[in-house]
Amino acid sequence: MKKRIIALVLCLTVAFAFVPAAFAEPAEEAAPDTLGIQSQIQEEDAPIVFVTGIGQTHSYVLDDKGNNVLEYNGQEYRYSERKNLFIWDTKAVVTHILTNPISLFNTIATAAQLVGSLATGQFLLRSSNLHRLAADLLYLNIVDENNKLPSNILTPIYNYPLSEYSEYELDRFYGTVPAKEQLAEYGNEKVFVYNFAPFGSMTDTVAGLNTFINDVVQKYYPDQKVILMPMSMGASIVRNYLANYGSQQDVKKVVSIVGCWNGSKIFTDLVEQHYADNSAEMFYTELFSGMIGSPTGDIIEIFLHCYKKEFLTRLVNELLIAVCDEFVMKTPTMMAMIPSDDYPRIRERYLTRPGYERVLVEADRNYQSQLELPEMLKRLNEEQGIEFYFISAYNLSFGEITGDYNIFKFLYSAARVNSDEIIHIESTTVGATAVPAGYQFPQSYIDACKTPEYIDPTKSVDLSTAAFPSHCWLFSKQKHELEWNNTALKLAFALAKGDVTDVTDCPDVFPQFNEGRSLKDLRRDYLPQMEEFIDQYDGSGQYTDYVARAKDYIAQAEAMMDCTVNNMEKDNALIDEIAAFCHELYVLENGEEPEAEPSKLTPVIQDVNHKIYGIFGTGGFLEKLFG
Repeated sequence: MKKRIIALVLCLTVAFAFVPAAFAEPAEEAAPDTLGIQSQIQEEDAPIVFVTGIGQTHSYVLDDKGNNVLEYNGQEYRYSERKNLFIWDTKAVVTHILTNPISLFNTIATAAQLVGSLATGQFLLRSSNLHRLAADLLYLNIVDENNKLPSNILTPIYNYPLSEYSEYELDRFYGTVPAKEQLAEYGNEKVFVYNFAPFGSMTDTVAGLNTFINDVVQKYYPDQKVILMPMSMGASIVRNYLANYGSQQDVKKVVSIVGCWNGSKIFTDLVEQHYADNSAEMFYTELFSGMIGSPTGDIIEIFLHCYKKEFLTRLVNELLIAVCDEFVMKTPTMMAMIPSDDYPRIRERYLTRPGYERVLVEADRNYQSQLELPEMLKRLNEEQGIEFYFISAYNLSFGEITGDYNIFKFLYSAARVNSDEIIHIESTTVGATAVPAGYQFPQSYIDACKTPEYIDPTKSVDLSTAAFPSHCWLFSKQKHELEWNNTALKLAFALAKGDVTDVTDCPDVFPQFNEGRSLKDLRRDYLPQMEEFIDQYDGSGQYTDYVARAKDYIAQAEAMMDCTVNNMEKDNALIDEIAAFCHELYVLENGEEPEAEPSKLTPVIQDVNHKIYGIFGTGGFLEKLFG
């Protein structure tokens, strides 16, 4: 069976969810001043410019009668409370189709072709209709011949530091980069965010960053160099910025947070429609249940078993081609995500076709900056003294642990990379050598290595080949965003402040090879619950033992969070223990369980789903049952 049955869903997901929320640590009391950070804050005046990934950029749809409205330059724009991973507005899309006769006719014709195909068992859909449908459904995200998004899309420019953000703007920013306390400590007046349209011209986006630094930041801090903090896709923008404007000497440091410096194999697999050997089985038994959850996802998968695999394969394949042709490969910022090793092949096959001339020019320019990347960074370091630092995560295959990223398990490269679930380690470190997650270098490779100290403890990554091996810090088994890893957050600001300049400065505080950490549930749920319990009952004579236990657990949690040498197993064990205690507190106060027991129907549906697949394979069980 062809490996493209999951192509459309994968393509849309990666294009719209290639997202880092590079930090995710809410308010937290300052840790002990181990590195003398407090004494140096005032001395380190360089303003920080966040160059965000797709997930931190915010775009809005023009709206004349919306309830949720953002006012900007005298016009009103609709906004969404959810994370703004891509630009979608149902009202705008429906209006676009209904008011465009060609689009409306095409949508009706495509629906009729789909119904006819299901009724006759033959594939009646036309490629031209699917291409038009894809263009209509995604029109808010598709750039024109000038690489501009539709005129009803706003990507606001914040020409001022965080200290001047409105309440809404602050909430929006901290919702994607929850580093409120750390940024306040550095000084909100010295922190800027470069907000850009995620889908558009790389050339224009890079020029916009140059203008932002010179016209906005320099207005507040004349003649001062900036510290760039690119996150994920933001590193691709910084790479092109340095290639075009690096000679201006406006940059003091670059602190990269899981930066996509040389693309991601995810995009290569999507464009080339290259999927895992067992993708068909996963499509019918895991895809929708993983994305949507049970039992709805399981029911959808059972429904899919009704159809012939040949029909579904062709349908999804045709849709994927339409989406790639009309959106992905006509968007320069998306094509900048193709790794340099793969670009020449993709260029020849896809971008030399008529209609892609505009993208080809930008893609070639981006490719050149990829080829020159290591030498360019070293030259800027030697000639201008720009310091480069890289915080990365590794030891995971694509989509290995995070529910939102499970879909990436379907890709051919999933089990062939060493990654943070989204970007392979070679890209985020600018040149490290690695074997797939879970494997080790051959002993012959290790014996031949002249700098074995740069080989990680799992013997799967060698940093000696990176552009700046002594400026790389890795977190094992940590997902892409470094979400809720307060150690990574502390390290990023220690680098910005100048308290850490090399892995040898304080290996006992920030080891080069560390473990992952996730404080999400602890900080969001458990600590507030225990603190509220203490406030209510301490000194009241009620629940004295529970109050004492809550205080002890808070002390243990704070000690764990203060420790920057992460121990994932120990940390998770403590968090699980605290979770169990918080469950006790809930029952103690409410006299009932916090949630109803899961539906007994779910495992039954899951079992039916897997049994149907086991009997009938990849679809068409109605045909096999009734001939």
